[in-house]
Amino acid sequence: YIFLLDDVFDNLEDVVAGNFNTAVKEYPGGKYKATRELNALCDNLKEVGKEIFTLADAGSSGDLSARAKADNFHGDWNRMLVGLNNLVEAFVVPLTESINVLTGISQGQLSSRVEGEYDGEFLVLKESLNNTASTLNGYVGEISRVVGELANSNLNIGVDIDFVGDFKAIQD
Repeated sequence: YIFLLDDVFDNLEDVVAGNFNTAVKEYPGGKYKATRELNALCDNLKEVGKEIFTLADAGSSGDLSARAKADNFHGDWNRMLVGLNNLVEAFVVPLTESINVLTGISQGQLSSRVEGEYDGEFLVLKESLNNTASTLNGYVGEISRVVGELANSNLNIGVDIDFVGDFKAIQD
């Protein structure tokens, strides 16, 4: 048993250090269970690692449709991967809605708004997009009003709102 324990502890040290490619020599008889279980642990760690790396690689390349195959795992392995998938989804939902709003704005739908309920940085993103759309809508409305007055020969028309930033030149 001493040789078995030495091997198991050596392999456990490898696993703790992040080396999941370690393998315990399989001993015969009742000692086999300890080595089999340690090797199974390493196999699970490698498989979960593959799911995480696949998800990270997909996300890094802009593919936010990828998800870890959590159903291939049981217990806490499954819960960890479900949690990771939920994290990805927490980014995908507000990002997708923001893309849809920006697409609408680019197509002249200045009333497009982010409607979802978000917290933290996602709330900041929502408010920034909605404020931008609102500001652009206000500018277009004011420009349309002034152009309409000019078309009616009213040359005494003034601008009623403040234009800011690069839009300031319109007002001047």
